[in-house]
Amino acid sequence: MTSTSNAKNAPCDQPKKTGSISQVIGLFAGPIAFVVVRYAFWPEGIQPEANGVLASTAWIAIWWVTEAIPIAATALLPIVLFPMTDAVSLSATTAQYGHRYIFLYVGGFLLAIAIEKWGLHRRIALVVIRQIGTNVSRIILGFMIATAALSMWISNTATSVMMLPIALAIISQLRNLSCNVVTREIDDETFGKALMLSIAYSASIGGMATLIGTPPNL
Repeated sequence: MTSTSNAKNAPCDQPKKTGSISQVIGLFAGPIAFVVVRYAFWPEGIQPEANGVLASTAWIAIWWVTEAIPIAATALLPIVLFPMTDAVSLSATTAQYGHRYIFLYVGGFLLAIAIEKWGLHRRIALVVIRQIGTNVSRIILGFMIATAALSMWISNTATSVMMLPIALAIISQLRNLSCNVVTREIDDETFGKALMLSIAYSASIGGMATLIGTPPNL
């Protein structure tokens, strides 16, 4: 009896995180790619400034993909690399970090953090599951409709950021259900990818409905 109870309460086995090797490789591959592009890759007609941007982009892209260091830290590399390669001045580079769209993103992230802080996203997730059920197609359709409706009046990016924690909560709740052998047929990884893509596409679709739905409409 005890063993059965422990088995029910035991958490689902989660796959072990891998990628430490790729992170180490990326840590060295980034600077190497920078040096190679900077000093060995000179297509005909390319300007030194353009080559500097290209070399910096190669380094940044590799560190972003491999997550050799935290992505937020990688995003600060242009402040060092662009002036160092004489591609863009320090003042012009740092000015982009204060662009109005950056603060738009910050506002969206703050909304998402507030939702997650007070558990609103989890409550919404539970309501969605209760009303729609655990049918994967219906959950994705419901998220697409909700995201598109919000994106008509809020920017695409802010809408996506707000819906992201709710989607993650849905995935988490379904994973807990699958632990209890309720939705064993659900592939968590495939469903998660589909839900993320549905949010992205529906936010773009909803943004086309009104002038204020997305900045390019203006």
